[in-house]
Amino acid sequence: FFFRFKDMSDIRADVNVLKEGYVFKLAGFFRKTWEPRYFRLRGRQLLYYKNETDGTPRQSLCLRGAKAFRAAEGKISARTDFCVEIQLVEPFLKSYYFCTDSEDTLN
Repeated sequence: FFFRFKDMSDIRADVNVLKEGYVFKLAGFFRKTWEPRYFRLRGRQLLYYKNETDGTPRQSLCLRGAKAFRAAEGKISARTDFCVEIQLVEPFLKSYYFCTDSEDTLN
């Protein structure tokens, strides 16, 4: 679902940032929890960090061909009413779930 660079420190996180801020990401394999993560959107690339001061991204998600849906009730245990499912297709099909505290932040 995500594209990993050989060395994540090679990513210039401050270049061409369209939007950035904290979003809750559904994390965990067996026990799912909503974890706050700091995100930066750069073109078709979504970088996420553990926090705002983290200099190296934890992951880089390729948004080319991705689809976004309002998270369906019953599909996940939503943290708030403002949740979205992002379905990635590169390098393979995988869904990620994100929530914000407001409609404005979600947009």
